[in-house]
Amino acid sequence: MARVPTKVQDLLNLCGTLGPVWSAAPASLGITPLQASGFVDATAQAVEAVAEQAAAKKAAESATSTARSKVSDLRSNIASVIRSIDTFALASSDPAAVWAAAQIPAPQPRTPSEPPGQAFQVTATLDDEGNITLKWKCQNPPGGNVVYSVTRRQGTSGAFVQVGISGKRSFTDQTIPAGSPVVQYVIRGYRGQTVGPASAIFTLQFGQGGGGLVITSASTEGEAKAGEVKAAA
Repeated sequence: MARVPTKVQDLLNLCGTLGPVWSAAPASLGITPLQASGFVDATAQAVEAVAEQAAAKKAAESATSTARSKVSDLRSNIASVIRSIDTFALASSDPAAVWAAAQIPAPQPRTPSEPPGQAFQVTATLDDEGNITLKWKCQNPPGGNVVYSVTRRQGTSGAFVQVGISGKRSFTDQTIPAGSPVVQYVIRGYRGQTVGPASAIFTLQFGQGGGGLVITSASTEGEAKAGEVKAAA
């Protein structure tokens, strides 16, 4: 045990124990009665100060919590009042005059979200049940969630038809028609009303291996032509 504890509570406990011992017979310990009484007084003052500190900290935490709650209530309140003023202003013949009288600025039009980036580096894996899991990369501007439309066609001609939507950069296609030797995919990101560029066409060719159906080749090529992709936003 340390002779002088570093932890406050350990120090207070030790000093509270030693005070009566040192005060009982100070001369036998080589200290004066004044030293002993001063030690007892210092211990009492420290205990009182630490207790006051703890009480002040608790009161401050309570005050902080109350202040945050009241500020949150005020923020909701002013937002509600401003919405009412906006509604009234937009229905009036002179909205600017209403906002000026209320001493608040007119609402700013929303900045449209930047469109998503283009999906690239598409890869595919085939499971034992014949399902294809696609994964890709995409560099999107900050702000807003992006969902991806996955479109597919059999063979290398005809329209791409949407087979699914994913909120992450992967998708498992469980609807590949049996016996399809070649399928192609195009992936496109959507954010709100904005649309990203279509990915390059990703082609998979299938064949038979020792364990059944296998991917014999995977490649990317140019973007789908206008009118080839039929995908819902």
